[in-house]
Amino acid sequence: MSQPQPPSKSPTKKGTKSPSPPVRTSKARKAAKAEPALPPEAQLVEDDETRGEVLEFATAIDAYKRNQRRPFPTWGEVLEVLKGLGYRRSA
Repeated sequence: MSQPQPPSKSPTKKGTKSPSPPVRTSKARKAAKAEPALPPEAQLVEDDETRGEVLEFATAIDAYKRNQRRPFPTWGEVLEVLKGLGYRRSA
């Protein structure tokens, strides 16, 4: 009786190359390819006055984070910073 042949180690046929592994892309490339969260017409348009307000708010939040040693303020704390800047809820 003849002995059975052991199965080959590679699933591909002799003389053929195995498929190459997938190419890894950097996170920066993936981020560059990502679509914006909002369509262009829905994104905020900033004018000079708005830029000044944004800068004032960002500076106030940054100062709060440094003074309180809190890298991530709660929404309640953000509201207090806004009120400190003079913003009030309109009816």
